[in-house]
Amino acid sequence: MSNNILDLIMPNRPQVLTEETDYLGTIPKGQMIVDFLEEVSDNAKADIKILGLFGSWGQGKTSLMRWIKSKLNSDKFLPIFFEAWQHEADINIALSLLDVISINNPSVLRKEVRNQLYKSLGAIVKGISRSITVDIIPGVKINADKVWQDLDAYHKQLDDDTTFFEKLYDFKEKFKKLEKEIIGKNSKKKLVVFIDDLDRCEPENVLTLLSAIKLFFTYGENTIFICGIDKDAVNKAVSHKYKDVIKADEYLEKIFDISFNMPKEIYPIRLLESYLIKEKEIGIVEQNKEYKMLRFVSDFFTKIKFGNSRHLKKVLNKYIMIKYFKEQRIGNYDLIPDLNKRFYIILTLFVIILYDFYPNEYSDIRDYNQKLMYYTNHSLDYNRDIYSAVRGHLLDIEKSIKDMISSEQVLLIDLEMVTDTEERKPYLLFQGAFITFFSPRIDKYKVLNEESMYDYFSQFNHGSILSDFCLFLIINMDCVFECDDDYCLSNIFEMAELYL
Repeated sequence: MSNNILDLIMPNRPQVLTEETDYLGTIPKGQMIVDFLEEVSDNAKADIKILGLFGSWGQGKTSLMRWIKSKLNSDKFLPIFFEAWQHEADINIALSLLDVISINNPSVLRKEVRNQLYKSLGAIVKGISRSITVDIIPGVKINADKVWQDLDAYHKQLDDDTTFFEKLYDFKEKFKKLEKEIIGKNSKKKLVVFIDDLDRCEPENVLTLLSAIKLFFTYGENTIFICGIDKDAVNKAVSHKYKDVIKADEYLEKIFDISFNMPKEIYPIRLLESYLIKEKEIGIVEQNKEYKMLRFVSDFFTKIKFGNSRHLKKVLNKYIMIKYFKEQRIGNYDLIPDLNKRFYIILTLFVIILYDFYPNEYSDIRDYNQKLMYYTNHSLDYNRDIYSAVRGHLLDIEKSIKDMISSEQVLLIDLEMVTDTEERKPYLLFQGAFITFFSPRIDKYKVLNEESMYDYFSQFNHGSILSDFCLFLIINMDCVFECDDDYCLSNIFEMAELYL
C-alpha cells in the first residue's frame, strides 16, 4: 500500500457526478428531470413553479442537482444555486434567497429593483405583523410575523395606507420586473433556482424558506424552484411546529407542484472500484481476483442494506486506514486480522459500521457472554445437550477459528448432499455458534434445530442489520473456513476500540 494514505481517502463531500462517479445510479434520474424541464419550458400552459427532489442525507441530492444544472440548455435556462445552510446565520434566510437571485442580474438596475423588492416585502411583513395570517396550506395558518419577524427591521418608515393584498400585488409586480431584468430580451427563458442543503438547516429555517418560496417567490412567471429535501428533516420541523395538525407528507404535497425521489437501489461496487482498483497497491487481493472480491464485498453491503454514499465513504476510508495501520505496523497491529481473507474483510467492515452507526448493535455482539447468560436464564424448549454444545462453541470464540474447526473436526460440507445426522451435526453446531454470536439479542430463545439452520436463524430475523449479516453468513459460510490462522475473533472489538 502507498505510504501516502491521504491520496487514497475520498473526501466526505459531494463529488462532481460523472459516469465513473455515479455510484448510486442517479444520472438517468437527472436526465429525466432535465428532459422534463425542457418540456415545461416549451409548454406555455405549464404552471409548474416548485419541484421537490426527495432523498435522505448523503443520498446524492447535491451532486445530482449540480449535474442537472450543468446539463440545462443555456439558451432556455439560467440556473442559480442557493446553498441554504451557508445563509442560515443571515438575518433572514428568505432575504438571502432574494439577494442571491437578484445578484445574478447584470443590469445596472439590479440594485434599484432589489431595494424595491425589499421595501415591498417589508411592507407585506408589516401588514402580516398586525395579526394577518396566511393560509399557505389548507387547514394550517402560517403566522408570518414569526416567519418574517426580522424583516421588519429593514423598513421602519413604510407607508401604511395600502392594504396587505395591495402590498402583496406590489411585490408580485416587482418580482416580475426582477425576472425581466435578469432574463433580458428572451421572455421565454426560465430562471431555475436550486435550493440545496436544507437538511443541514435548523427545522424552523426549513419551514421558513419553504413557506417563503410558496407564499412569495412563486409569483414570478419565469422562475422554477428545485428543492433538495430530506423528508425526515421536514417531518421533524413539521412535528415541532404543527404537532398533529398536519403530517409531513401532506405538507410537502401542498408545497410542491411535483416531486421526484432519489434512486433507492444502491450500486456499492462502483464506489468500491474507485477505492480498490484505481491503485494497484491497495487492491485487497491480487489483480486477477479483484473483481470477484469486489462483487463479494458489494453483495455484503447490499445484503445488510448499507447504501448511503457518505456513510459508505466513511466506512471505506476507515477500512483503508486500518489496512494501512496493519501494513505499517502502527499500534497494536496484531489486533487487526488478515485483510486478504474474505471473512476478515467483511468482519472488519461490519464492525466499523456497527461502531460508528449502530452502537447498540455493537454492544450486543461485543458483550456476547452477557447475551449467552441471558439465553441461559430465558430459554424456552431447549435441549440441554445441544444448547451446551452451542454455548461451548461460543465460549471457544476466545480461541481462533482455526482451533474451533480443528478441535471439533468441522468440515466444510454441502448440507444438501449429506443426510446423516451425525455427519451434519458438527458443521451445524459450528455454523450455529457463528449465527448466535452475531445475532441480535431476543427474548424467547430456542436452541439450534440441527436439521435446519434457517429455522434456527428465523428467530433472530427481525429486519435488523445484525440479522441481515447473519443471513449473509449463512449463505457464505465457506468464507469462514478460509480463516486458517491464529487470529482470535474477539480481538476485533479491541481493534475497533483502539483504531476507530
